[in-house]
Amino acid sequence: MMGGKIWFDSEYKMGSTFNFTVKVKISNKKSVSERIDEKDQLLEQAKNSLKGAKILLVEDNLVNQKVAQKILKLNDISVVIANNGKEAIELVDAEEFDGVLMDCMMPEMDGYSATEAIRKRNHLAKLPIVAMTANAMKHDIDHVLEVGMNDHIAKPINPETMLITMAKWFKKSD
Repeated sequence: MMGGKIWFDSEYKMGSTFNFTVKVKISNKKSVSERIDEKDQLLEQAKNSLKGAKILLVEDNLVNQKVAQKILKLNDISVVIANNGKEAIELVDAEEFDGVLMDCMMPEMDGYSATEAIRKRNHLAKLPIVAMTANAMKHDIDHVLEVGMNDHIAKPINPETMLITMAKWFKKSD
């Protein structure tokens, strides 16, 4: 069916060799190793561009705070933590950040409301805000974008995806 042949050579008590040929089309798609190399390069560029950046991490869960903080600090990224949306608004009003990682579901003020409030402040209208949430359905991602966040990172956090996504939006201040 594939325009090939199959045959074998066998020798008693020595073993067998099986052979086949098939006709295949050459693919324009990149090989797995080429895609891995590209991702490695992209990750390295992301790490370099984020080195020295100052990030606001808005997260109410202590375990998630520790995981994200560890990833960021290992990559020479300065981290300030807010436990909810209200704290986030106070911090972005008081300090300069290169970007915000925003949990969406938090007590007192969720990430959606906090983002909408931040976007109403003219001097913060372009501050990059990336959602970090376990809600990863298409309608959840659409909602994140509708309220003014720039992008979405799904939990549990994949460090490579996190850094590459951050680098698309966060530019280190000079």
